Amino acid sequence: IEEHVAQGSLASAIALELLSKGISIEYFKQFCAKEHIYSSYGSQNYLRKQSGLDSASVIADIYSK
Repeated sequence: IEEHVAQGSLASAIALELLSKGISIEYFKQFCAKEHIYSSYGSQNYLRKQSGLDSASVIADIYSK
């Protein structure tokens, strides 16, 4: 789970490394911020929820697959 956008993220680097070595995986989910700019500002917990990075959202996403 990363609190920044997908471009340049650790998940992107891992995916690229796996693909470059010919390693395939069945499922890969990247959890990252949806945007940098929101219509309102708030606490870290508020911004996590806006991006679906709060614990409830992550758990719901994992179990929905």
